[in-house]
Amino acid sequence: TLISQFEEMLDTKFLIADNVKNDPRLLETPVSFSQKNTNLSRLLTQILSEAALTFSVKSNKIHIERAEGS
Repeated sequence: TLISQFEEMLDTKFLIADNVKNDPRLLETPVSFSQKNTNLSRLLTQILSEAALTFSVKSNKIHIERAEGS
């Protein structure tokens, strides 16, 4: 749900790695956060780290994948 909200707000496509997409525990991991005066990179890092995920930006798309060692 959060990813689709980000896609809509940012008008940017998120691409989720198959090993993340096929693991419902990862996509349903509850997260909580509170940030003021932050940027998207810091916000995504904080949110995704709670589910042992990371992101990179390639060709104006945000790629979500498992963090190394997860």
